Amino acid sequence: MYEGKDVLDIMSKYAVNRNNSIEEFIVRHFRLGQINGHRRILEFGAGTGEFLNRFSRYSQLSTYAVEIDEAYVSTLSRTHVTYRSLEEVSEQMDFVFAIDVLEHIQDDEGILRVLFAKLKQNGLLLIYVPARPELYSRFDKAIGHYRRYRLPEMKKKVLAAGFSIRVARYDDFLGYFAALYNKITTNGSLNAQAVKLYDRIFVPISRAFESVIKPPFGKNILLVAEKM
Repeated sequence: MYEGKDVLDIMSKYAVNRNNSIEEFIVRHFRLGQINGHRRILEFGAGTGEFLNRFSRYSQLSTYAVEIDEAYVSTLSRTHVTYRSLEEVSEQMDFVFAIDVLEHIQDDEGILRVLFAKLKQNGLLLIYVPARPELYSRFDKAIGHYRRYRLPEMKKKVLAAGFSIRVARYDDFLGYFAALYNKITTNGSLNAQAVKLYDRIFVPISRAFESVIKPPFGKNILLVAEKM
């Protein structure tokens, strides 16, 4: 059976530019370089800590993780306050982010409501999810994705949870075509060398394009919301 750990390992090792870009999104939209006073940041679905570990360098940030995998919990708890479910989190957060997580949850709308409750007033949520239902493939099914999102659908669910939306857009324009090609040509596996090649050559091109022109569609959705 194809397991999520396989994907996390491949993406951590080979999707370097992609992961750096997501870190930049979080830093920019949460304004982590301009923090005054103590703040709390939570990653929902922290996995290996690929992203959350990067924020330990901010002395004014306390880092929290929610993760269900016991092996990952053991590793995460060495560096971060770690919980096995959102319901266990007792602290109110200033920032919450979830990277490639909501698509794994059947009741994503319910989780969004819980995330809203865990944030302080004016707290910020950043979500990064796979986009476009027409790209749903054997890989999505194998890895446990319930869905890929359309932008209007994602916005509607976030608004229904009580948030105000700051940013909502498609991301990784060229990745759309790579995902479409993968859907047509593969058996649902993730090719490590293909990930490495795409990340090294096409991610920088896609980022350059998107810095000038807002993409009309893309492989992913980036959304930033505020608890007003």
